[in-house]
Amino acid sequence: MQSPDPVVSRIHRAGFVFCLAVLGVLLCAATTVACPFCAPTDTLANQIFLVDATVVVKRVAGEEGQDGLPGTTTVRIERVLHISTALAKSFVVDQSADAKPGAMPPVVGDEIVIRRYYPPKEGAQYLLRGADPENLVWGDNMIEVDDEVIKYVMDAPPVDAPATKRGDYYLALLENKNQEIAQDAYAEFASMPYEDVASFRDRMPREKLRKWIFDEQIPGTRLGLYGLMLGLCGDDTDAALLEKKIRERSSDFRLGIDGVMGGYLLLTGERGLDFLETEVLKNKDIPNGELLAAMQAMRFMWTYGNGRVSKQRLRAAMRLLIDHPQHIDMAIRDLARWDDWDDMDRVVGLYGTKDYDDLAARVAIVKYVLAAINRKPTDDETGLQEKARRHLADLRKKDPKIVQRAERFFDIR
Repeated sequence: MQSPDPVVSRIHRAGFVFCLAVLGVLLCAATTVACPFCAPTDTLANQIFLVDATVVVKRVAGEEGQDGLPGTTTVRIERVLHISTALAKSFVVDQSADAKPGAMPPVVGDEIVIRRYYPPKEGAQYLLRGADPENLVWGDNMIEVDDEVIKYVMDAPPVDAPATKRGDYYLALLENKNQEIAQDAYAEFASMPYEDVASFRDRMPREKLRKWIFDEQIPGTRLGLYGLMLGLCGDDTDAALLEKKIRERSSDFRLGIDGVMGGYLLLTGERGLDFLETEVLKNKDIPNGELLAAMQAMRFMWTYGNGRVSKQRLRAAMRLLIDHPQHIDMAIRDLARWDDWDDMDRVVGLYGTKDYDDLAARVAIVKYVLAAINRKPTDDETGLQEKARRHLADLRKKDPKIVQRAERFFDIR
């Protein structure tokens, strides 16, 4: 049996180790509850400083892949941006100790071969990242950057600095002329917990936000953040602007309109919810995306509204989604989480009817009943579980396999 090529083996190991390192970064970031209306976006700071080494490189040579094998690119280190503490420690060894292969610091002028072909591009420079402090290996994905972006990243407060300090830096750079900087400044706020975003309400660029929510040149992914921000720092005039934005109609899915609705509810409270009920929730012709956005805005107010809209009003508004068969599964899941059982008889009565006969709807209705049975009743709800058990028994007779399926995978989170 032919032994594996050690060079190929090291290349494959490098890719595997680096992927594990990047996955760890993403999992750490995912544990933070980020802005509720923002598309998940990794930041340049995370990509640069949460790995073991990051360097700026330029292409020297390359060889295209062939016969199913990946190509390669040779790059030269132009600048070292970051070395982790763990990697720096691995460089310090006793004089009597043997140096570990690969555990050498990246040095300007060194050349690196990566297992991916990049065609020549005049003047281009890239970020290249490495992982594993015991035996540094480089990834094969390079990020093209210019000098302005590098300066922007290096001038930023450290990734472990307080949110207030980091936020002030990025707040001033939202919608920067350099699109890479503009996108990354957005990403920094998108990755912040809502409470941190809200702490900047007195410093938010209100006049700019008013323009940005109507600027079609700005990517729609940023609209949710800007709508939320205007809701945090605005007044009745801004509420009217957000309402105008909500009234716009499009056959396409409107990215970020959920954040506009959330910001609108922050400013208007129950009056604004009345408007959303009429304009969106009771509208049989409304696009699905608008309904989903309204649901997300109500969930936001339930969690972060601080009583701006009462829990009972939010429950009543969510019940309106029962009239939209395509969303009943999500609506009654929220109602169960919110301990709302007022429409249980009606919900169970819809089981298997013309518009509520698909698998998702039937399973959701059974889970709604199961949630009522499994909750701890209050003193004034002594009959709730008994009623839910009767409904479950009837559903089991009607559709035993669906009830068994719902019980097996019961989870109302």
